Amino acid sequence: MPPPLNENTHHQIRHKNIYISMTCLPKRKSPRSYWIDYNYGAFFVTVCSKNKKHYFGQIHNNEILYSTIGQFLNQELSSPNIRHASIEIPYHVVMPNHFHAIILIDDKERFNENPTIEDRLIRHHSPLLSNYIGRIKSAVSKFAHEKGYSFEWQTSFHDHAIRDINDWNRIVEYIENNVNVWGNDIFNEEK
Repeated sequence: MPPPLNENTHHQIRHKNIYISMTCLPKRKSPRSYWIDYNYGAFFVTVCSKNKKHYFGQIHNNEILYSTIGQFLNQELSSPNIRHASIEIPYHVVMPNHFHAIILIDDKERFNENPTIEDRLIRHHSPLLSNYIGRIKSAVSKFAHEKGYSFEWQTSFHDHAIRDINDWNRIVEYIENNVNVWGNDIFNEEK
């Protein structure tokens, strides 16, 4: 008979009549909002390199001079349909240690107009925004490692659901002017 389960035990595995208790790891809280459908809409995202290390290039005379990794990342963001047909990125900027992008997602074809409970669960548990960011991060990491570069991403990313045209205009202006204000940028560790 297996030993009793307690609050610290996730499940038990039986192997050759020996029961091994697997302890629960604390469940990481998702940074995504539960009330937002990340499979449809306009999102402003910021993704940073680990420890905000300058992997993507340098700013010189208000211009970004891309590294090899930065050039590859810029190409990835310029061609989002390679990774997913329902993604569009009308604005992005690659900075020395992070990137900002407006990501438009229209994944309505994936579900009926009247989604079932199962459809809604699928949408909630596999948000396209997180999936797409993961694909970009994976592609850039693979590229960097194949070229022999040491490279790492920050674990997660920041997102903001764009609410209206004023929000959109403010974010577009921020992206377009980001290189020019690098000296005062919160991500600039050299200021």
